[in-house]
Amino acid sequence: MRSVVVAAYSAVASRKWILLCLMLGITLGCGLVLSHLKLEENIAFLLPDDRSRLSEDLQTLQSLPQQRSILITLGRSGNVTADELAQATIRMASALEGKGFTSVSCKPDLPRGNFFITMRNMVPGLFDQALEQRLAPFADPSRVVTQLGAQKRRLGGMEGLMLAPVVAADPLDMHADVLRRMQRLAVMKNLRVRHGVYMTEDEQHSLIVAQTSDGLSDSASAIALEKELNVLAAGLPEGVTSTAFGSALYTAANANAIIGDITRTSIFTGIALLLIIVCFLRTRQVFFLLLLPLFSYAMGATAVALQWSPASAMTFGFGPVLIGMTIDFGLHFYFVRGRTATPEGRIAAAATPVVLSALTTIGAFSLLLASPVPALRQLSLFIVAGLAGALGLALFVLPHVMRGVEDEGRDVPLQQAASSRYRACVLAMAGLFLVTALWGASRLTIQQHIREMGIQSPALQQAEREIATLWGTGSSRAILLAQGRTEDMALNATSAALAELPEAIRNDTLSLSFLVPPQGVQQHNHARWKAFWEAHPAIGDSVVQHGAELGFSKTAFTPFLDFIRQEPAVLLPATLTEMGFGNLVGYFDLPPNADGSGREMVSYLPDTPEVGAFFSDRTESRLHVRLISQTRLGEELAKVLTGTFATFVLYALGVICLILVLVLRRPKRILSALLPPLFGLLAMGAVLGFTARPLSLFSIAGALLILGHGVDYGVYITHAIQHNSTGAPKAILVSALTSLAGFGSLLFANHPALFDMGLSVFSGLLVAMPCALLLVPLLWRREAA
Repeated sequence: MRSVVVAAYSAVASRKWILLCLMLGITLGCGLVLSHLKLEENIAFLLPDDRSRLSEDLQTLQSLPQQRSILITLGRSGNVTADELAQATIRMASALEGKGFTSVSCKPDLPRGNFFITMRNMVPGLFDQALEQRLAPFADPSRVVTQLGAQKRRLGGMEGLMLAPVVAADPLDMHADVLRRMQRLAVMKNLRVRHGVYMTEDEQHSLIVAQTSDGLSDSASAIALEKELNVLAAGLPEGVTSTAFGSALYTAANANAIIGDITRTSIFTGIALLLIIVCFLRTRQVFFLLLLPLFSYAMGATAVALQWSPASAMTFGFGPVLIGMTIDFGLHFYFVRGRTATPEGRIAAAATPVVLSALTTIGAFSLLLASPVPALRQLSLFIVAGLAGALGLALFVLPHVMRGVEDEGRDVPLQQAASSRYRACVLAMAGLFLVTALWGASRLTIQQHIREMGIQSPALQQAEREIATLWGTGSSRAILLAQGRTEDMALNATSAALAELPEAIRNDTLSLSFLVPPQGVQQHNHARWKAFWEAHPAIGDSVVQHGAELGFSKTAFTPFLDFIRQEPAVLLPATLTEMGFGNLVGYFDLPPNADGSGREMVSYLPDTPEVGAFFSDRTESRLHVRLISQTRLGEELAKVLTGTFATFVLYALGVICLILVLVLRRPKRILSALLPPLFGLLAMGAVLGFTARPLSLFSIAGALLILGHGVDYGVYITHAIQHNSTGAPKAILVSALTSLAGFGSLLFANHPALFDMGLSVFSGLLVAMPCALLLVPLLWRREAA
């Protein structure tokens, strides 16, 4: 490898003008691409986008209407009256219209057409055994008399003129049964209408429901919406407060966290690198050394920009990581003390460990290009492209502009400098570390909550709890998704699945199928309806006869008689939409697919172990439904993380071992190179275990970085021992400090993804570096003697 690199350097060195033109072209190309770079602080980049069940379930959740809803609760205190709260609610709702919301509502839609008569028309399609039992007692004339007497008294009130058509069409109040069934669709059980707006029963709080065009995807719009809500909240009357909650606000919280983290970590890294430079690199050559991470950052960013538009801003939040990694190449060239001061001599002395370390890190981290998470794929390309660019610059450019430190002769070999007491102390510390690390790693847990992937805003969590308590949304619910080629097929699948559940679960389920049964069920109910009236024709006659006795005209109930004799109408979800319940129906009946190939119905079940156990894979396949719940998502996420961690770490070890075998060949050299990353991996597991920090997707990425970057230290120190290369220990120390500065800056990040990466890699490299400097040389003591 060394001879190949030296030959390539010599060929390029004789044609410096070509090298200059190439560097200029790459710089201009990077600048051109990056000038058009678009970034988004989008949490969707953290969600899998493959065809796994987890990915499909998450995409389904994002498509639900509630993901586009923002619920705004207004509360009153002091001398503010309920009417004043209602007026403030209406004004705020009006101000929100046209501010990025597709619809804003603070009161129910006015019923369209003859509302109660339309509800009566729904009865034949819902005429099950319970409804039949409710009407059967009217075969007793005395029950008809009692019912008509009550209707007569209602008509005598102020609302009599409005009720007259309803009483004429439905003297038996059949529509009331439909109204009771509509409560099965009540997403908010405590919602009331007071003073013309949505309020709680005690009139202390009101509600505004605003719909956005995007829930989780558009971070810029989410930030703008959040600012608009804050402005309107600040303008509320004294004594009126507002609390907002919605997926868009979580998107804004994540975006703001990422923006702040990028600024914070960049400043910290810059200060840390400056201190390292002042302490260890008091030379003007440091200017050329800093060109290496800057050039690699531009190369990595350009590669991402060419592949993704827009790209994840989080990827560039890992910029300090790349800076800390790539500067290692330049530091090794700077500190290495070859037998000759010529560029070719420094290349020959440093080529093997530098190229080998770059290949192992690139090989390990390139595995993330196959990750199901877009942010990890972008991060992988960012680091791989950046490392490749840094390697080229270090091999072919830096030797022309950096002389390195002066050759001070050979140092005493590392393994010969160790006394027996020193060796015993190091080995004892290593043994103690192994025992402690294994204990801590045994406590490692797997991330099982999707929300842990994003920022946990205490204010939004409090708002969510407040809304659940005030409006009676209840605890977390499972989603039952039924699919079919047509709307009726989806309804039929829903109805069949719910029919197999225990009654207690069905009674706690919100489903459109309770109000709009599938057509097959409706046909059965229609037949029952016709049979009932054929068996009880006297009910209609009794209504007319006793109605006349109570003072009703003989033709008063003609609409009722016509209704029970006519052919029943088919009930559709569109029927509810025409009645003014379009927003409510939208929570259950999802829009058709873009290609019109199918329909989906959503029901909301209690998220209990019993429900999860019932809907097994086999049951879902048989019933053509799919259960999505927080519990099940956690289980799916744990399976993905466990499999991903095992697969990526094993593959990374395989790639690294293959490269080491091809270059180092001897088992002892390979073991020496692998010892630091393995110790680092144990340290990461121990820290996560002791701090009760679960293993996440970005912890897995951190494990790959520990393997790829930790093996660099092993390669450098092994090569230094084998060839008596001077300066390698200091190169490892300074390069480790720069890497720790880069990864350590992420410990100040608020976003969990950035923090997980920082904590994982920082803890791993913090152990890998002393392992390389103190423990690895002891493996070579006998050979040196």
